[in-house]
Amino acid sequence: MYTGVIGGGHYSQSGSSTNYLCLPSDPQLDQTALTASAVGYIYGTEYQIDSPSQLSHLHDNEAPCAVCKTSAGPVIMIPARTTCYSDWKMEYTGYLMSQYVSHSGNKEAICVDASEEVTMDSNGGNQDGGLLYFLLVKYGALKCPPYVDGKVLTCVVCSKQY
Repeated sequence: MYTGVIGGGHYSQSGSSTNYLCLPSDPQLDQTALTASAVGYIYGTEYQIDSPSQLSHLHDNEAPCAVCKTSAGPVIMIPARTTCYSDWKMEYTGYLMSQYVSHSGNKEAICVDASEEVTMDSNGGNQDGGLLYFLLVKYGALKCPPYVDGKVLTCVVCSKQY
């Protein structure tokens, strides 16, 4: 349906947006002279992958997004899987990502496509704003096995076939 950039509240602020948004590449903004003194902000979102990783070249680049339509039925994201269950079609597989553990705002976990993309005009500089970090398994109430403590969580997006 459209492509864009992932937006969200600033990593250090507890207000604004708690979820990531797929902001379109061709926004249509209000042209009136509305003003307000109490506001929230939406920032662009960057990958934060600076540790040794096959994906470290994405660090500080802006993360793209797409909103897609499928002719199939419902679409779901399944965390901790790389394949869909039977009767479901895989749309893409990737990594579960969200906010850093000690940042003040909470963000939803999203499935970031493993195809290693950045926005077309990404400058690779540290702009901060919304930030995406890998989510890791933490042993405790989440049992190991079948999970493995410290492992990066995968994800898959599946559509229902009728």
